[in-house]
Amino acid sequence: MHHQEINLPVNFSSEDREYFKCLQWNYADPKITSRFFSILYPEGYSTNIFFKPLKNIEPWPGFYKSYKRSLFLGEVLSFIKKRKVKVGISPVYYCCINELSDNFFHWFTEVIPKMIFAKNNAESNIIFYIPFPLKEYQLLSLELCGLRVVEEKDVVTLFHKLKVVENIYKYPGYYHPDLMQQTAQLIKNTFLSGNRNRKIYVTRKNAGRRKILNEDEIIKVLLKYGFEILDFDLIGFKQQLEISVNTSVMVSLHGAALTNMLFMEPGATIIEFLPKRILNDKCYFILAGTMQHQYYYLTCDMDGTNHITSNFLVDSCDFENVLTNALA
Repeated sequence: MHHQEINLPVNFSSEDREYFKCLQWNYADPKITSRFFSILYPEGYSTNIFFKPLKNIEPWPGFYKSYKRSLFLGEVLSFIKKRKVKVGISPVYYCCINELSDNFFHWFTEVIPKMIFAKNNAESNIIFYIPFPLKEYQLLSLELCGLRVVEEKDVVTLFHKLKVVENIYKYPGYYHPDLMQQTAQLIKNTFLSGNRNRKIYVTRKNAGRRKILNEDEIIKVLLKYGFEILDFDLIGFKQQLEISVNTSVMVSLHGAALTNMLFMEPGATIIEFLPKRILNDKCYFILAGTMQHQYYYLTCDMDGTNHITSNFLVDSCDFENVLTNALA
């Protein structure tokens, strides 16, 4: 068992104490277990032969409460009709994924670290099984980490034996520092250079949800302090890496783009726009602490009650105060 401890934000306000109370916890190394007669579905979830979910790799406790065995059975029958069922007997594959794994944040903070652990602690030349089509960032990160995968698309697979790399923590957003450092180092090594002083703001203006309503005001402030305005949705992952490893200050709204702090050098500055009155979803604050960055935040009003789908309103004066303190 290991112990993790991180610092409060640099600009911590006591009125936000409830949000930032998770400053220490215990965590364990992943476990590798053998599962016989397991089924892996295209969406990333998995069951045993009786269509009961493999709970040790579920995203978090209770995630499967709403799932019914009939849903899994129905999907298998549907794929049998389409003749898209595969039987895996040899070789023995490794599974590190669940329903959330085909997602930028979860891929880099959960899937790749577990793969690296398995590669370091299992037999040589292991092969990981991915039941969905891989995106550019996934393919490049696998290549940089030297990880071998078999990629299947739109197939239900029944395995005689499957090696499952069980989850490290109870909830997403809690990290294994050693594995996160290994992940970052393997991926960013190729892209390190001497100039690491870029200041960037990552916009979500072209995203389908969660935007800043008064972003023009915020950009005016950012330009005054020499920031580049970037949209990572329009930039390939290789270029994102080249930018991130040379960035010393990153500002962004709560969202997947902040995952790129993983590739910034320790001691960089992160400024996150957070929703007011939301006590969960601390993943980027904890990630900044785990990667030894200086973390600042600004809480913002929303136009709805769900911070995942709502748009934010950022106070430009408050933001400039936070920004000048961070740059100082």
